[in-house]
Amino acid sequence: QYYCELLYFTGNDQLNRHMRIVAQEKGYKLNEYSIQKVGSTGVLSKPLAVQSEEDIFDYLQMDYLAPDQRNM
Repeated sequence: QYYCELLYFTGNDQLNRHMRIVAQEKGYKLNEYSIQKVGSTGVLSKPLAVQSEEDIFDYLQMDYLAPDQRNM
């Protein structure tokens, strides 16, 4: 997934770690390839539809950060 990869490479390490923790707390798995829902048995869903970086922030219920705002 292009936008997951783009977010991964435009965020710094702290932001990437923070977003992965938030994802885990909300029942998702986020990496540079995709965002997936984690089922109650731990089985991952198919990758969720992502049409923009904003979609990833929306899934995580986080405010969107433009690339120039991603230094934590």
